[in-house]
Amino acid sequence: MRMRYIGLLMKDILYAYRNFCFHIVILLSLIFVVLINFVIAEDLSIKPPVYYYISYTGAYESALNTTVEAMKSDHNNVLEVASIQEIEAHMNQEINCIGLVITGEDNRADVEFLLHGYENNQVQNTLILAMKDEITRSIKGEVEVKTELVNPNTIKNSIPANKSMLPLFLVMESTMLGFILIAALIFIEKSEGTIKSFAVTPGRLSEYLISKVAVMTFLGIIGGFIMTVLVMGLSVNYLWLGILILLGSLFSAILGLIVASFFKTLSESMIWILIVNLLLGLPLTSYLIPSYTPLYIRVLPTYYLLFSVKEVLFPTGNSMILIKTMILFMVISTVMYFLSIFTFKRNLERS
Repeated sequence: MRMRYIGLLMKDILYAYRNFCFHIVILLSLIFVVLINFVIAEDLSIKPPVYYYISYTGAYESALNTTVEAMKSDHNNVLEVASIQEIEAHMNQEINCIGLVITGEDNRADVEFLLHGYENNQVQNTLILAMKDEITRSIKGEVEVKTELVNPNTIKNSIPANKSMLPLFLVMESTMLGFILIAALIFIEKSEGTIKSFAVTPGRLSEYLISKVAVMTFLGIIGGFIMTVLVMGLSVNYLWLGILILLGSLFSAILGLIVASFFKTLSESMIWILIVNLLLGLPLTSYLIPSYTPLYIRVLPTYYLLFSVKEVLFPTGNSMILIKTMILFMVISTVMYFLSIFTFKRNLERS
């Protein structure tokens, strides 16, 4: 039995290679690496140009000038103009900018922000509040603010925007791509009659399915490690990362087997493949927008996988999420594996 399974596994590895599965995984991994290292910027924060005009003369003139200089050091797109009309002219030409006008005299300083009205409210309001805080501190003095970390093990350095995309790409490749590839291989073998031929051999259906899943998990680990090494180097816990990628690939491969068992050709199943991939990819939204975590996203396994991969790459000390995710995927994959055997037997007898 062991030699029979090894022979079947070697056949599937060669079959996957001949059908360019290895090529697709490696090429896609390298494309993701290029995107992270050379295309996506390290800082994606949007800082619109700020055009300011100051005509104020009075007791706070020095403090306000100091404040504006401080703004320039933090925000490299703060530009002085000669009049309010010039600010308006810039705003008529640029759709993403802010005007700042400071007027008044003596002990009264009037600060006015000029907006178009259709700006990104979150970005603009954040910038305006920061300016208000700077001006208030300059006029009324410094305010002492104390900060206490709930989790002292949290990484102190912010995560570069480009590297923060790595968990997304790792989960996309190990789950969504793995799901498509195994389904495609099953349909190719169905069209060639391989599955029916195997059914009359001494080999077991469980061996056939396990062999396919093993190849997909192998591909997932190869792609994941290529990406991680080229982006993060060797400063990652590759043991935990390998476990998570293996579990994610295992889950998606078995899911692909179940879906493929109900159809004869790839074209028949295409709509279901797209729907399942859409569901698997929904948690990517919550990753990009952390405040958006509705229940229908949190019940998806890829939600926990995504944030577990992030925890491995950028550790905060929350090791419990890794253990919970591992247990969750082991339970789900075990149940789905027996379900895949049942659906394959049932649909093979019908065909």
